[in-house]
Parts: sequence; structure tokens; C-alpha cells
Amino acid sequence: MIKISAPRAVLAVLLTGTMAAAGIGGVWEYIHRDRTAPTPPTETTAHTDADHVLEELAPTLNASGNPVNVVPAIIPTFIPDVPKNATGDYLIAHFAQSQNDWRTASDYLSGVLKRDPNNIELIRRAMVLALGSGDFTLAAQRAEMITQAQDPTASDQDPLAYLILSSNAIVNGQYDEAIAVLNRLPKGDMAEFVVPLLANWARVGNGTYNQAELAGTTIHAYHGGLMAQYLKKDKSEIETFARVIIQPSGLTAEEYERAADLFALAGNKKEALEIYTALRDEDIGSALVHEKIEALKDDKDIIPLLASHRIATPAQGAAQAVFDLARILFQENSDASARVFANMALGLDPNLAEARIILATSSARSKQYQDALKQFDKIPQTHPAWAEAQYAAADMLDQSGQTDEAVRRLRTMYDIHRDVDALARIGDIYRGHEMYDKALVEYNAAIDALGGDVPDEYWHLLYARGMCLEQVGDWPAAEKDLLAALKFRPDQPYLLNYLGYGWADQGKNLDQSLELIARALELQPNDGYITDSLGWVHYKFGQYPEAVKHLERAVELLPYDPTINDHLGDAYWAVGRKNEARFQWERARNFADTTEDAELIITLGDKLQNGLPSSGQTKPAIKAASTNPVDTAQ
Repeated sequence: MIKISAPRAVLAVLLTGTMAAAGIGGVWEYIHRDRTAPTPPTETTAHTDADHVLEELAPTLNASGNPVNVVPAIIPTFIPDVPKNATGDYLIAHFAQSQNDWRTASDYLSGVLKRDPNNIELIRRAMVLALGSGDFTLAAQRAEMITQAQDPTASDQDPLAYLILSSNAIVNGQYDEAIAVLNRLPKGDMAEFVVPLLANWARVGNGTYNQAELAGTTIHAYHGGLMAQYLKKDKSEIETFARVIIQPSGLTAEEYERAADLFALAGNKKEALEIYTALRDEDIGSALVHEKIEALKDDKDIIPLLASHRIATPAQGAAQAVFDLARILFQENSDASARVFANMALGLDPNLAEARIILATSSARSKQYQDALKQFDKIPQTHPAWAEAQYAAADMLDQSGQTDEAVRRLRTMYDIHRDVDALARIGDIYRGHEMYDKALVEYNAAIDALGGDVPDEYWHLLYARGMCLEQVGDWPAAEKDLLAALKFRPDQPYLLNYLGYGWADQGKNLDQSLELIARALELQPNDGYITDSLGWVHYKFGQYPEAVKHLERAVELLPYDPTINDHLGDAYWAVGRKNEARFQWERARNFADTTEDAELIITLGDKLQNGLPSSGQTKPAIKAASTNPVDTAQ
């Protein structure tokens, strides 16, 4: 059994399988912000302004030795002197960039540069903005101006300029020139990470590579395997790189899948299949894992499912390497830096759809929705990432208030491609808006399209439909679906919790309910909703001291949840701690939403005035998912 590093798996899954993740796709979308879903993680604000994101270089390495902060020093943080007659345009450019409107920022700064063409600091900033806006050619021209103006022996060389120029040389087939430029890159962590990747893809253009330089991190080893495959080296070389990847502990799902891909390329189907199967069984890995398993089991050609299939030139290999850097930065919410490197990757390979997904998602985060849609729509239907891009576009449209357009886009996908996932996602959208009857229509249609029998990879349809059935009051049918889903995933904590909580709410199977929720809490000990469920079932049993213990812990984990505070108040009242009970009910009322929790507010007012009758119990309210699905992951 492979061991996945849980915190890092969240980051890896985000873009695994072309954003199967990202926040888009994957079974975890069905439980986001559900009453019985995992406790939401603390949100981090995505860095979007290069002025603020990129301070002095201070890289950190993850468990595999891959950098998670390699770029900070390369984008200038200064405010250069500008001509007085250009101050207005400069400020407009600066404001546009702060709003993540890179194109406008680049255009206005270009105007400033025309009035002060020899200002090296302006050229640096203009280079960054040109690349961030997607103009790789213009960025390369400005990079050339910077390197020509600098003393090659000076200590303040511009790393980004050299990376742009080396990438441009690789695109033009000037492999020796690319290596020479990379050799001028200032020494440091950035060079140690990037140079072996780009220099060796340039060497591949000359028919060779340096195997010893490609064992430093899992990313280096993966690209070593891709290079060996490209150069038609002995399969044992490819397998050597696969084994380098799996050596560290605490690998992400993506790192395991990449190792499996290399094992498959090397002809080691047994080890590849073992890893793919483990990823599938834990509901992690890319959207292609199931297809890879079927290809190996049926002795079909797996190559079209692997990234190596899309590397026909050294430039495309180098693009994958630069994209890996963009992906790491994106996962760390360094959006400005991720955008720069995603566009550099597209400069190397304009067809690299995964880079467009990063750009689109970054734009969507910044509410630049039209820019995001343009990136999504540039991905051709023939590309493996097309479907995931359309799902992401639909999620974005829904979140921006264009729900009808989101549904239309998904409906078209199903009508043309008979894409069952598109129907499921329409159901998710309706469920997120608490339109449960409409959601049921879509989930039923999806299951019918599968022939009526739900296969393993679609178990989550039963979970989603079960939640909707519970919300419309059809508990017998909901229970049937939830039990069927549990046969597929007997250790899925949020499914265990949902069913156990549902039984407790119905006042039935209380012993089993307690067992299921206790098992869920064992699997997710720091989840506030599951902890609350366990406390509430103890309350249903009349085991009030035990209920207090768990409900106090739940309030620690989710201090602002009105329902959980209400539950703790009830438990306090039951054990005679009436002042503390009223305090919790007051907190619950203060935290309640006047629209969503209107009924709860009335109930709380009555409790504050009258307390609870000696045998009184409040009825728990199971909240179904209320927002569009996103990956909440492991």
C-alpha cells in the first residue's frame, strides 16, 4: 500500500490530471461545504501582485527535494524612476497589474518605456509584464536588451532574462546557445533547480543528456525518464529514474503516478499497475488513472495516455519542465510567479493545455472571467485536457453568477460527446444551489447513461444522489444509495458520517450510527463536523457527559458554526450547566445567518427565553452542499 503525504496530496491533486483537482473534478467535489463534509481548511489569499509576492529569494524544499518557493527574487520589486510626463501611464500600469490585468499593465508600461528607452529598471519590469500577459516574443526582446546592457561579470545578473533567452534559443533549435545562456545564470537555488532541466532538454536536441544531473529531485528524475524515452534509450534507464522517484517518503499522489508512468514506459506493467490501482482505490491521482489501469489490464497501448506522448520536440520537453515550476508556484498560491512561468511554458509549447488551465484558473481567482474563458477555449477538443477545462469553465461561470451558461456548456458536452461527467456536474451545480429536484434529474440521467449499474469510478454519483434524496425527504431511497456507495468505499469518512448522521436524525439504527461516525472520526480526527455528529448521536442516546466532551471539541474546531454551538448549548443544559448553555445559544444566534438560519434563530430565541423541557431535544439539521463543488481532498 502506498503512503500518500496528506497535506501535500492536496496540492498535488490540484493540477493532477489537468486539474482533476482544482479544483475541478474528483470525487471530493461532492462533499464541499456539506454539513457532513470535512472541516474547511484555513483559506490562503493567492498572491497576485508581483510587487508583493516576489521578495528576496528564500526557497524551501518539500519532502521530495522539489522547491516550493524558487522565484521570489526574479521579478523586480522596485519602483523605478520614470519621466515626469510618463508618471500617469506608469501609475495606470501599476494599478492594472494590482488588479491582475496584465495586458493593460504591459501596454501602458510599454508607453512609458518609449519615453525612457534606456531605463534598465523599466525594461526589467516591462519584460515581466510582457511575459505575464502572454507575449513571449516581446519578453524575449526585452530580455536581450537587459543582458546586453549588463556586465556579464556583475553579481546582479537578471535570472529571468536568462531563462527567457535560453527558452527562446531552445524554441529556435539553437541548443548550444541555450546551454551557453544557462551557464550565465547566477548561481543559487533557482539555477540548481532549473538549469539541469532546461540544459538537458537542450542536450536532447543534440542527441544526448547527462543522466547524473537528473537525480536531484523527483521532478528531475521524471524528466530524466522522459528524456531517456525520447532518445530511445534502453528501458532500464527509464526504470532507473522511476525508482529514484519512489525512494523518498511522503510522496504526493502525482509523484507516485509519474513513477508509475515511467514504469509503464519501461515495460514494467506489474509495478505500474500496482501504483495506479492504489491511487484509484484511495480516490486520488489523475482523471486518467482508470484509463491507464484498463489499458494495462487489456494489454492496450498506454502511451497515448502519458505525457511523453505529447513530447515530440526538445522544446515541448522543456515546456513540461517550466510548467512543473509554474505548477508548484500555483499550488503555493504564488499566482503572479505561476503566471510568468506558465506563459514561458507556452512560449516553448503553445499547445501545452495544462499551462492554459493554470492561467485560466489564476484569472478566475482574480475575477478576470473573460480572460479565463479565453484560455479555456484555446484548448482543442482533441486534447486530453479539454474536458477538464470545460468543467473548470462551467464551475467558474456558475461561481460568477452565470449559472445558466454553465449548465448550457455542460449540456452541450453531453449532447455532443455523451459525457456522463457533464451530467453529474450539472447535478452538482443544481445541488450547490439547493435545487435538489433538478439535481436528482441530472444524477438519474447520469446513472441511466451508465446503463443503470454504477461502476466503481462513479460511486460518488450514489453519494450525491443520496444526499439530494435526503434533502427532499425520501430517506428510504437516500439510505439505499448511501449504503450502495458505502459498499464501494467502506472507509470513506464523510460518507460514513453522512449515513451515520442521517440514521441519528431519523432516530434509527443508533448503535450502527454511533459505530459509523466513530469510524469516520478515527479516519478524520480533526474534522469539526464529524466530531459534532458523534457528540450529537451521544446526545440522542442520552449519554450527555460523553456528548459534552465531543461537542466541546467540535466547537474548538469550528468555533463560529451556529449549529454546533447550538448543539453544545443543548448538551450543557442536559447536564445542568444552564448558564453555559445560554452562553452557547447566544453565540449560536450571533453567528447565525439571518437568511439561511432563520428557523434556527427563532428556535434559539425560544431556548434563551424558556430553556429546554426536561425531555426536550432539538432536531439536528443536516445541511447539504450549498456551493459549487471544488476539491477538498485528502
